[in-house]
Amino acid sequence: MKYYTTKESAVHKIENFPLVYYPVDDENPGYYMMHHWHPEHEIIYVSQGKLRLCLDGVYHNLEKGEFAFILPGITHSATPYDCIYECVLFNLEELFGSWKADDKYIGGLLSHRLSVPEIYRLKEGLPERAMLSLIKVLREQEKGFELQTVSAVLNILNALIKCDCFTESTNDYSPSKLKPFNKAITFIEQNFNQHITLEELASHCGISSTYFSEYFKNITTMTPFDY
Repeated sequence: MKYYTTKESAVHKIENFPLVYYPVDDENPGYYMMHHWHPEHEIIYVSQGKLRLCLDGVYHNLEKGEFAFILPGITHSATPYDCIYECVLFNLEELFGSWKADDKYIGGLLSHRLSVPEIYRLKEGLPERAMLSLIKVLREQEKGFELQTVSAVLNILNALIKCDCFTESTNDYSPSKLKPFNKAITFIEQNFNQHITLEELASHCGISSTYFSEYFKNITTMTPFDY
């Protein structure tokens, strides 16, 4: 099966609420997660079995009770092994409205100036407990769960602050920086059965072939030809 690293087209909301939750088991058509990216943050929780997760070309093996916190723009895929995993996608900007601009942590995540760790192991720390609280709220979805959800996301951010998890970002792949990459992926998808040269691909993206090859590899860990 050929996997494409592409932007996910789905709009991730629950009845105008900028967050969506869905459990994934072997009866789900998306059980084997294809390479994709999206502009939302995502939390993945492994509730059973093992999950081999790929984040920007780096592989992580997650076991029951472990989490991944995926930042916007990160290309990711997953291979489950007798696994049930739960996904929470949320638009941080819409979730907190105009308040986001006044908070250095939320603003830092949105502007890509700040980053947080991607993998959370079984150590029963503050971030893990906060993420599990969010999962429980979304599993039950009782009346007023939207307010509980916003509170739970804030608790996650607060736990990350208390544990000094926020760091200056070393990945400068903001949405504007990713535009040439997204153009390239779309062009490859539309012409995958044709012979495409590096020069043609770079020209389509409006950058030099020398720079494009390095730029592409920095994002995917592969050259355009390997991809």
